Order: sequence, then structure tokens, then C-alpha cells
Amino acid sequence: MYLYLIADLRQENWQSLENPKELYNNLILFLNIFQTLSYSNYIQIICNRQIIFESKKNDIKSFVKNLEYKVCSSNLAQDIAYTLCLINKNRDSSEARIFVLNLDYQDNNTIQLLKVSTAAKNMKIRIDSYSSVQSPVLSQVCNITGGIYRTSLDIFVNLFGFYELGDESGTDMSGCFGNVKCICHGNIITLGLVCPICLAIYCRTVPICRVCKTKIDFRIKK
Repeated sequence: MYLYLIADLRQENWQSLENPKELYNNLILFLNIFQTLSYSNYIQIICNRQIIFESKKNDIKSFVKNLEYKVCSSNLAQDIAYTLCLINKNRDSSEARIFVLNLDYQDNNTIQLLKVSTAAKNMKIRIDSYSSVQSPVLSQVCNITGGIYRTSLDIFVNLFGFYELGDESGTDMSGCFGNVKCICHGNIITLGLVCPICLAIYCRTVPICRVCKTKIDFRIKK
């Protein structure tokens, strides 16, 4: 299995955590165990549209050793899009999975994240995520692609059941918040209207999309 880890390595976000060492230890343990479960397991760590670690060339210890020198102020939507390009390029791999380590709310990337999640769904790539904060849009991304979204560290145990045992029970989304903000008023909504071109979400009908300027006909055709 190819595991693509998109990691938030911004120092200020790690410093804001209540117990950053616990998250760090769980992450490194997870990567180590995943790598040893099968010779075919392969890890790439992505940050700021760059591959900062490859398990084929290095071991996890080398990543840990150089972690403090990595400065990544990345855009999550762009990193997911970049990762999808890598997966498409490496289609010889039998399986591929994206895991997002998120430490931000991602409120400013709603439209872009929904776009890349649709692309991932079309490629049949699941996106899983651990988020240190409740991110409604990120939970929606995981839901769209059939992945796991958690704000607790038990996600690492769930992922092993999912990756190695094929246990679909890990996809229970009852604890997720699928609400997103409408583009017109910035309100949290559970139901809305979506532009078919750019996926902008509205809480009421509009004649022209504010984002892509496309004329929209929301009338139900009989």
C-alpha cells in the first residue's frame, strides 16, 4: 500500500497543542508499524507541495532527525491536489491512501477542498484525517471520499484495522460534523445549493454564481 501523509509542520500550530509530544509519538509509532507490516508498504510525506520524506530512500529515523529543519507553511487543498498528481503518476501501485495531519480549522479553503475531494472520489482515493480542531470542511472531505475523520488519537488504531484488515467499521461518521459555510452569507448550513461548475455552496437560490460567474438554474425540471 502507498500511504501519502500530508502533514502540517507549522511550528506555531504544534506549539498551540496541549500535548504535542503525545501526538508526535503516536504519529511516529504509526508510521513505523505501518512500514514494517508489509514489504510492499510505502510512505511519502508531503508538505508545501514537496516530498519531504520517502520510505524507499530513508527510514523513519532520518525523517525524525531532520524534522526540526523543515519549515512548511502549506495550503492543504494544494497539497492534496499535488498528492493526487503523484498517485496518478504512480498508478502501478495496487493501493493508495491519503492521510491528513491537520492542526488548523481550514475555514479559508472550503471551495478548494471540496473540489479536490471530488477529484479524489473520482479517482477512488480515500482521504483520512486526524484534526486537532473541529474542521467541518475537512470532515466533509473525508466523508465524500469514504475516509475516516477523527479529532482523537484513536484514529491511528482505526487506521490499522482499515489498512491491514479491511475493516470498514472505521468509517462510521456519526461523530463527524458535515456542515459547511455558505459562500453568500458565511453561515453554517446543513442543506444548500451547489454550483455545478465551481462547487460554491449557497443557502438560497442565486441567478449567477459569485465565484465563477456562471448562470445557474436551480429550478427542478419535470
